[in-house]
Amino acid sequence: MPASKRIVITGATGQIGRVLSRRLIEAGDEVVVLSRDPGRARETVPGAADYIAWEPAEDGPWAAAVDGADAVVGLAGAPFFRKWKSREEFERVGTGGRVLANRGLVDAMRTAAVRPRVFVSASAVGYYGFRDSDEVVTEATPAGTDSWAQGTISWETEALRAEELGVRTVLVRTGIVFSPGEGMAANMVEGYRHGFGPIVLPGSQWVPWIHVDDEAGLFAFALGDERVRGGFNASAPEPVRFAEFARAMGRAVGKRVWLRVPGRFMRFGLGDVADSVLHNRRMVPRKALDLGYEFRFRTIDEALADLFGPA
Repeated sequence: MPASKRIVITGATGQIGRVLSRRLIEAGDEVVVLSRDPGRARETVPGAADYIAWEPAEDGPWAAAVDGADAVVGLAGAPFFRKWKSREEFERVGTGGRVLANRGLVDAMRTAAVRPRVFVSASAVGYYGFRDSDEVVTEATPAGTDSWAQGTISWETEALRAEELGVRTVLVRTGIVFSPGEGMAANMVEGYRHGFGPIVLPGSQWVPWIHVDDEAGLFAFALGDERVRGGFNASAPEPVRFAEFARAMGRAVGKRVWLRVPGRFMRFGLGDVADSVLHNRRMVPRKALDLGYEFRFRTIDEALADLFGPA
């Protein structure tokens, strides 16, 4: 790819998209933001080359932005860590929205006179299913069979249609992203700062975490390295059990962690999404490590101290 690339991004105003967009703009790339609210996107992601109104379920002028672009990044989707009204709402908005977003982008690639070289699409650790297991999960691990896995597979299936068009396609299977303003750790940190941060029992469940800077770094790595194709795990090299995550949060904010909370109480705040905390997978980024990606934050203490420790 050229040194300076034209990159079309959906979901640029989200948790990962903001950091990735800033990184690409600072590197000299020409970032084009597709957004349902271009005005808000202009304020949230300053410095992009263009901000274009986008509705993935509909054809429109936005599709012209894909024609001639060097790369497309698909990050659009409702935040995962929120209390959904029902499982049906999650499947319709959370899963269905991502399916439509990928479908619209690939359809635009199909009609483009000059197709992008690469499509990097957000996926999730949920691809491997949520269950209690100490098995190390790599990109070679088969997909899960539960409803979470099936939903994630549906996103990936739509994205993989780009491969049929000759577009290198990467499916970034993201773990739990730690960032200062949103996501699991940010939602819980105030409890730890006030001495009421819990170990969610049993405490032995795995947390496949990643610092948002490394998450953006892996997306950028996937854009630039032609060896990256297919499933690509985005998590730190050293996943931890929840009890260790909680103790590390305590160390970061200078508080002792003493509270134990039965796992079923997580459902009051997160509903079915609690499964991603209670029954997650021991995922490792095997491809990234083998290809030489250097993580800025390899350990949970480094990450949490950077995000939530004393200034």
